Amino acid sequence: MNCEDWVYVAEGGMHVLFSYQVTPGHTSYDTKFSGKMLRLRKCDLFHKESHENEGEKYNPVNWYMKNVVAPKIEPFVDLPEVIELTWSFVDQLRKNTIDGGFIPEARLKDWNVGESAASIENSDAIVSAALLRNYALMPPSQSCFAVEFKPKAGYISSSPLVHPQNRGKYRRSRFKILQYLHYHGFITKGWSSSK
Repeated sequence: MNCEDWVYVAEGGMHVLFSYQVTPGHTSYDTKFSGKMLRLRKCDLFHKESHENEGEKYNPVNWYMKNVVAPKIEPFVDLPEVIELTWSFVDQLRKNTIDGGFIPEARLKDWNVGESAASIENSDAIVSAALLRNYALMPPSQSCFAVEFKPKAGYISSSPLVHPQNRGKYRRSRFKILQYLHYHGFITKGWSSSK
């Protein structure tokens, strides 16, 4: 696998996505990666010797999707394939992305630009990543229905220090309260938040 064949697409708070950008006939074209995206955890872009990389391999969300959700909706679920990458591949991919200027300015702080990743010469370190289907490449004639599972913690307060005026916290989690306030227009959320 050649890191030059993967191009930065997008990122979130925890992961970064790369798309396979090689056309058939090119010398490095590999059918296994055609139409695929690579999802890496951002923390894996900066290998630390003390960090035991579990990455996507032992991701509890992947386990939940595979063992709980998938059996219930079997023909409709597209699970990621977990692959292992060498540290040198990940490090070069990180350098190419920073040097290519692909990262939006608002996200540069997450990439620790100016700091170098831990240098591990001839390292045998392995980084787990997820190989996903790139649905943006589907022909317009085909339809796709996507659902994103984003588990949220919903802790309910039980502290006697909660003011009597705020005892609603005993019955509803913070997440549920914020969802209610957003739905009814009391607050806005997201990048365009103005309140």
